[in-house]
Amino acid sequence: MILKYGFRLIDMIYTKNRRPRHKIFTVGLLVIVTLFVSTMYIWRNRPIKGYSPKDVAAVASAKKIFDRAAPVSAADAEGMATALAQAPTIPDQLYTVTPSPDQRSALVDMIAQWIKLNHDVDADGYIDFMTSHGFTLSPDSARLVSFQAVKPKYRKNIYSYFANGEPMPESMSEEEYFKYVFTHYLHTENDRLLPISLATGPDSAMILYQRTDDSYTSLQLWPNNDRWTAGGTMGSVQFWAPPTTIHEIVRRDGDALRADVHLPLKNKRGEWILLTMNCYWDPSRLQWQIWYTLKTNSLFDHLNYVF
Repeated sequence: MILKYGFRLIDMIYTKNRRPRHKIFTVGLLVIVTLFVSTMYIWRNRPIKGYSPKDVAAVASAKKIFDRAAPVSAADAEGMATALAQAPTIPDQLYTVTPSPDQRSALVDMIAQWIKLNHDVDADGYIDFMTSHGFTLSPDSARLVSFQAVKPKYRKNIYSYFANGEPMPESMSEEEYFKYVFTHYLHTENDRLLPISLATGPDSAMILYQRTDDSYTSLQLWPNNDRWTAGGTMGSVQFWAPPTTIHEIVRRDGDALRADVHLPLKNKRGEWILLTMNCYWDPSRLQWQIWYTLKTNSLFDHLNYVF
């Protein structure tokens, strides 16, 4: 369409002015190029249904920033833990605290191990990891976070989706089902969720520690927070029930230590996954537990991890 009107304009100019053909062609070509560039700019900056231009710009900005950050391989659990131990805190928040060195070390070790298990697509290792933290494979448990739990009627649908319509075997155990879903989620859409590296440095991974009697305390706005909060948010798919929930700890002890861990992960396709892991300290086990995970700042897909 652009070419059609560009060449029509050339013809009009030539017919009216009878100028030398090379000058007419040059003018027409400039018009075509200008129209093409303008159209592409408008198209690239068009409103996306459900998202504001500000959100779209924030997502684009975040990708550029994380591309410049120092990457650590998702296969290197020790390297990721070392980098996360130096991660800056999220500024301008309420109820912030400084954890003990042992608590900080335990958190970054747990997060790094979790990322590596996803990188390795190690379903057996993941089961051992969750079991070591006292979790039980109980997809129907009331201890699951409500917006992450998979209702029984949907479980067969999830299996059939990955099995190209084949029904789920009636004899499939909970462990077999989890291994199947864990593996297929990571490999879906050409490995879209498979983490390859973690962005580290001043403008990348961040950790916030809070002690609060309100387990649902939300974060306050902070400079450049839209890198993390623009666009859509997607909760994970939860199958593992914790030994003690954060609500039970708050009721028992009066408050709880929690950590919000912001992780820029690059996938195998070279795209950024902005993952927030919300964790809490279980004093009775002297361990961090995963509360829930959220994939944030996403405009174009609705995939998230299994835990």
